[in-house]
Parts: sequence; C-alpha cells; structure tokens
Amino acid sequence: MPLSTWWAECLRLTRTGRLIVLVGTFVFFGITGPAVTRYMGEILATAADSRMRIIMTPPTPADGIISYTSNATQLGMIAAVIVTALACAIDAKPALAVYYRSRARFADLLLPRVTVIAAGVIAAYLCGMLAAWAETVSLIGAPSLPGLLQAAALQSLYLVFAVCVTALAATLVRGVLGTVGTTLIVLLLAPILRNFPAIADWTPPTLVAPPAALIVQNGAADHPRAVAVTLALCCVTLVLALLRGSRAVAR
Repeated sequence: MPLSTWWAECLRLTRTGRLIVLVGTFVFFGITGPAVTRYMGEILATAADSRMRIIMTPPTPADGIISYTSNATQLGMIAAVIVTALACAIDAKPALAVYYRSRARFADLLLPRVTVIAAGVIAAYLCGMLAAWAETVSLIGAPSLPGLLQAAALQSLYLVFAVCVTALAATLVRGVLGTVGTTLIVLLLAPILRNFPAIADWTPPTLVAPPAALIVQNGAADHPRAVAVTLALCCVTLVLALLRGSRAVAR
C-alpha cells in the first residue's frame, strides 16, 4: 500500500476542514456540557415562574464529565459518521469512482481512509474530553482520573466501531446520505440489544453506558466481553466492506 495514499488521506482530512469540524464539535460539547451542568439550577430558576420553587442537588464532578460523554456519543457520533461517509462513499460519484478504481485496489482506497478518520475521531474526542475535564475541575471539582481515562478508552473504541460500520454501509448503499442514514439506523437500534440480559454485557453499546459508574467507582468497572466483541465486529465489518467494495463496479 503506497505511503502516498496515507499522506493523501491525512491531507484530505485536514485541508477539507473535516478535522476542524470534528474537533470543534467535540470541544464545543466539552466546554458547554460541564458549564450547563454547573449552572443548571440557576438557569431553571431564572426561567421558572416566581411561584415555583426548584430544588436541585449540587452537581458532582462525575456529572460534568457525564454531560460531555452523553453528547459526544450521540451528537458527536453523528458528526463522525457524516465525515466518515464523505470519505468512504467512494462510489457516490460514478465518474470519480471509475478514476479511483482504475488506478488502485479497493483496499488501498478504503483502509487508509478508515484508519485516518478513526484516528481523527479519537483525537477529536480526546480533545473534547480534555476540555470537559478542565472545565469540570474549574467549575465543579476534580473527577476520578482513573475512571475518566477508562471511560475515554471505552468510548473511543465505540466511536471506532461507528466508523467501521459507516465504512461497510458505504459499500452497501450508494451515496453519502444513504450511507449516513443506514449507519445511524444501525447505531440507534443497537442499544435495544442491551434489553436482553443474556447478551447485554457483550454488545458494543455497553461501552458508552458506564461513564457514571467508572468515575464514581474510580475506574473499578470492567467490560472485557464488550471490548472483545466490539474489536471483533470492527474487524468483521472492515473485511465485509473490503469484500463488498472489491466486487462492486462503479457505474
């Protein structure tokens, strides 16, 4: 696989402004999440009727981080899916697809894009987490560092899983909108699996559920089965994407 292909994808991610969109999205939630959590009582008191009395418990450092992680794995994930679809929907433009496919193998086209974007998504998420940590320490207090690091690692893996699912969807449907829609349907329906106790601890959505427990318990929780299944699914989706994309013929 030519080194120039990887460099081209790095340039594509940075020069098109997609990396700025990713970092800006996650950092925005990292700054606003803890701030809203800290001042939610004052915000509600200002908006409420004078005859109403609102009683709220003081926010904890864990609440500030959880506010960020919940937005990052929902709205932030949507931004990651869109950016991934823009890069991986190789057949979205038939003329450009013919140009690419006639000069390189499909694996040489897809793997650098998925890898570079996954790295960009993780970097953007961690930038947001750093902003959320700094904001939480400033406004509320210091959260548990071991729990925060473990939660960040688990949710980063889930975001990589979302990137891989998007790459597979890009080979199954034609067009960016179709890819985004298909991926979001899969990711939105996946948490339903957690309603079945027999497989709940094995599903990828388990990785985005534990920030509260991890931070409160100082990182004591463990999710080896969900991590193993998610890693396996990342590999499977990439293999399927390569097989499907290699057989497809751009029209």
